[in-house]
Amino acid sequence: MSRWVSPGPLALTFAYALGCGSGAGFPDAAPKMDASNTPGSLSFTWTLLGSDTGSDGSGSGSGTDNDVTCASLGATTVQVGIVDANMSTFGQSFICSFGGSLSGALFPSTYSLTFQLLGSAGLIATAPPQSGIVLTSNNTTVVPNIVFDVP
Repeated sequence: MSRWVSPGPLALTFAYALGCGSGAGFPDAAPKMDASNTPGSLSFTWTLLGSDTGSDGSGSGSGTDNDVTCASLGATTVQVGIVDANMSTFGQSFICSFGGSLSGALFPSTYSLTFQLLGSAGLIATAPPQSGIVLTSNNTTVVPNIVFDVP
């Protein structure tokens, strides 16, 4: 009859020490990020231009409608298409009525952006794309105002 002998506390401590750190077993912590690769964010604002709104949003156009709002258009979402320098593509959505927002964490890169104004029925308008938007490490880059020319 064989008898099982429990390893002593010292043996368990030794086994634990071998399994942690030094590249063996589970990592002790998440890898440290290089300071030059710390994520940042993009800051967005948008304007809806109707027929009586000037290109600067001042209401100095020649039409009749300068009270364009997300609600009056049935617009619910501003969708931003984001393409980085490696051609990785993704998007983020923002609530239209906020008039602006911050992106989630993005790694430093040069970005190209596209913009869509959406409602429950689909696409309402697009804004001119913007390219060459440089995001540096651990900073918020302000994107030039996004202008949607709406009917």
